Amino acid sequence: MKRSTRKKAFGLSIGDEVIEQTDSTILTATTFPFMKFNFEKLEVWQLSLNLIDEVYDLLDKYPKYERFGLIDNGRRSATSIALNIAEGSIKCKKEFRHFIRIALGSLVETIANLKIAVRRHYITQEAFDNIKSIEPLYFKLIKLGKSLKNQVE
Repeated sequence: MKRSTRKKAFGLSIGDEVIEQTDSTILTATTFPFMKFNFEKLEVWQLSLNLIDEVYDLLDKYPKYERFGLIDNGRRSATSIALNIAEGSIKCKKEFRHFIRIALGSLVETIANLKIAVRRHYITQEAFDNIKSIEPLYFKLIKLGKSLKNQVE
């Protein structure tokens, strides 16, 4: 493994040094357990991980014939929230705000997927109402977006 003081796009760093990938080994936070990425500290990212767990549990209740429809879409939209928060966190504030808006759109898409599932009787209204992460994540994403907007202006 080589070390370089040049900045790399993948953002793995220890102090001022950046770790370079020299072979097919992918360096992860588990490779260096003392590393923590900035997005991992964000409450919205933690909430998005909780939502992924809750949504995946509900998607398991969908009928198998929805595997390539609502199940696939639900997994993509739920994970998209966390992925956009993570990717946006390494950008400038203006671009981060854009990624937060995309994450918010993915959250609304996830909610729509679940509402369709309730209507189709794949899950109960009670199961939907018991999802704890949706409301706080929604309002915290909006608040973060407004905060970033105020910092850019």
